[in-house]
Amino acid sequence: MEKLLKYSKFKKALFGVSGFVFLELEDGMGADVDIENKAIELRPLADLRVYKNVYTGEITKPTKEEIEKAKEVLENPDFVMKGPFYDDFYDKDSDIYKSVQRGERLI
Repeated sequence: MEKLLKYSKFKKALFGVSGFVFLELEDGMGADVDIENKAIELRPLADLRVYKNVYTGEITKPTKEEIEKAKEVLENPDFVMKGPFYDDFYDKDSDIYKSVQRGERLI
């Protein structure tokens, strides 16, 4: 667990919805943070469907309080796991790596 987060420092919060916040980390990796369960799924791309308001169709932004709680979880999680495309993110020849470098964060 510690190894997965070794180089992962908070950069900015991108999306949020009811207890979940998707963070961009300094190394470019993304972190889907479950605040309540203190769990982190490391994934370079966010699943847009999770953060979309079903009534308005807009992407939901996290509150300042949710961002602070997500930062706390990032510093001291109970559980960390590799999410989809984790390994592809570190392969400089992969399409995932190239899309993140272009600034694409959603699937």
